[in-house]
Amino acid sequence: MNASLFSSFSESVGAWWNALGWDAQIFYAVGGIALAVVLIQAALTLVGIGDVGTETPGDLAPDADAPHDAGLGLISVRTLTAFFLGFGLTGGLLLDAGTAFPWALAGAAAVGVAFMLIIFWIMKMLYGLRSSGNADIASAKGATGTVYVAIAPRRAAGGQVEVLVSGRVMTLPALSSSAEKIPAGTLVRVVEVLPPNILVVEKVGS
Repeated sequence: MNASLFSSFSESVGAWWNALGWDAQIFYAVGGIALAVVLIQAALTLVGIGDVGTETPGDLAPDADAPHDAGLGLISVRTLTAFFLGFGLTGGLLLDAGTAFPWALAGAAAVGVAFMLIIFWIMKMLYGLRSSGNADIASAKGATGTVYVAIAPRRAAGGQVEVLVSGRVMTLPALSSSAEKIPAGTLVRVVEVLPPNILVVEKVGS
């Protein structure tokens, strides 16, 4: 049953494709390839690969207020993919609707540019939100909080603290230079913020 449906679908797609003119085939091929790239990008982002907003310690300078969108430009893989997606599919649809090739080409280019600008705007907003988040974390220096997960001595990883940052209670990774373990529930003060968003704390009163 499934094989029969797949065969029927393939035949229908093949017949549709063969009925297209060469110009419409080019438009749809460009749009189809771009759509495949978009789907691959989305899949990679879902599994944590290729996410433009992902930060690692090497991505951040010690100054958390420094801009993180220096590499963000109008021309990028994502914006170009968006352009070709809008360009290809729009061009093919316009030709199918009987639009003359020059007008179809112009319309496809206009929609492609619109797609490109929309994606650029979305990426810029995401980078702006990320930068704002980093600036907020940097303001945690000097704040007091409570140990949520016990902090190992001598800056060993694994500890966490709850601290108020810009009006929000956040749970963040924490280190301590102390030679003693800081147990959960201990009141601590943030003495330093390390990239990416790691707090260095000390016991209040120490």
